[in-house]
Amino acid sequence: MMGFLTGIKNWKAILIGVVGLTALISVWLLNGARARAIKQRDAAREELVMAKAELSVLRVDAAAREQAATNRVKDTAEVAAQQKELVDAIKDIPDTTPDSIRVALGCERLRAFYGEKHSALPAACRSGR
Repeated sequence: MMGFLTGIKNWKAILIGVVGLTALISVWLLNGARARAIKQRDAAREELVMAKAELSVLRVDAAAREQAATNRVKDTAEVAAQQKELVDAIKDIPDTTPDSIRVALGCERLRAFYGEKHSALPAACRSGR
């Protein structure tokens, strides 16, 4: 009978060891699961922050594109108005013969361009310097 009681005492120690080991493994597994849950939560937070930042960038980009389109329309209208002013100014110049000062200035420019090639100069520029 003594051997049986000794076996029961050992069995209690083994049972306590198994329960302790099971508790230790459970705590370890729960800690691992908790760590994974924290990682997933942090990843979701980071994803949310990135999505908010991207949305902010897209809003700024859309506003910039809209402003650029408005500026292009405005610039196109200004260029068209300037072009019309220039065409009107050219139309307003009389088609009469230029005065002697304009002829002399034109001849000077042609001489600077052509150099001493008198054949390339118009007759009005060849006669006198």
